[in-house]
Amino acid sequence: MRQKTPREVRLLGGFDQYVLGPGTDDTRLIAAGRRTAVSRAGGWISPVVVHEGRVAGVWEFTEGRWR
Repeated sequence: MRQKTPREVRLLGGFDQYVLGPGTDDTRLIAAGRRTAVSRAGGWISPVVVHEGRVAGVWEFTEGRWR
C-alpha cells in the first residue's frame, strides 16, 4: 500500500529526527542545493520548512519576527 505525500507545510525545529534519521545527504528529503542551509558549520542542523514531505527551506524566529 502506497501512502500519499502530505500536502501541508510543517515547521520543524533544529535537529529534528525527520531530518536526522535519513541524514542530510539524502536527496530524496533535502535537495543538494539546500543542504548547506540545513547542515551548517559546526554540526548545526537548522530548523526546516517541510512541504509535501521534502525540505523546502529553513526558518528562524528573531526579535519577535519570523524569517
